[in-house]
Formats: sequence, structure tokens, C-alpha cells
Amino acid sequence: MNTTLYRASRDKRLEFWRAVALSPAVALAVGLLMAIRQFTLGHVAFLTGIAFAMIALIMLWFSGRYLGSTTTDNTGIRVRGAIVRRSIPWRGVRSVEILDINTRGTHTYMLQVHRTQGRSVKLPGLIASAPDDPRLLGDLEAIRTSWETAAGEPTHA
Repeated sequence: MNTTLYRASRDKRLEFWRAVALSPAVALAVGLLMAIRQFTLGHVAFLTGIAFAMIALIMLWFSGRYLGSTTTDNTGIRVRGAIVRRSIPWRGVRSVEILDINTRGTHTYMLQVHRTQGRSVKLPGLIASAPDDPRLLGDLEAIRTSWETAAGEPTHA
């Protein structure tokens, strides 16, 4: 079995970088709003720094979804996010499915692996805006096929 690398589409990666580019302006706006009672340069700078640090942490958290990757081979799945790296052997996989992440009315869809130990792992780089996205469905089928090939038997209906 070949090694296959899965990454988010170019559009999804650009979407993330656009949000990163806007973050200094958002941090400044938040700093200005928070400093409204005591509007001095020192307060604005301090509060903008606090807001920017909070935004940077949020961006770091979400960067794995958009900039991370998932690799499959004959041994299992390797997940590489912004912070976390883990390997999941095929024998440790119970199912692979599409996960709906609903954030304040905005839906994002990712692939998720349910492990035999009961935990779930989101697969970075496998993300779409619609559940019927052809690329996401193709990647889901390819991962399930790799899993079946490694297991030597059908693993899903």
C-alpha cells in the first residue's frame, strides 16, 4: 500500500491565512473598545497586546485543522496538527466518519476516527464546508479502503 498524504484544499488554507491577516486589526479594535474608560496609549497598547495574545492562541488551536495533515499507509494513520502528532494503527480504528462541527450556525465538516479504545481523533487537513463535498467523500472512501486493505476484511457497510 502506498503512503497517501491528505491536506486541506488551497481555498481552505487561504481562508485560514486571511483570518490570520485580519487578526491584528481585530486585536486593535478589541483593545480600543476595552480601553474606552481610560483611553491612554498605554492602556490601548496593553489591552491590544492581551487581545492579540488571545487571538493568537485561538488561531494556533484552529491552525491544525487547516494547515495540518493526515497520512495513511499500511501500518495506520499518522496525524500532524499544529501542536499534536499521533499515530493510530489500523487495528486501533473502530470507524471513520464525517463529523459536523457546528459553531454558531457555521458548519464545518471534518473526518474523524473513532478508536477501539473509545476516543475520537479529528483528522487535520480533511475539512470541507459541505457534507457532500466530493473531495471529502473521496478522501473518506480512500481512507476506508486503506483500512479494509490493511485489515484484510470489510470494515464498514
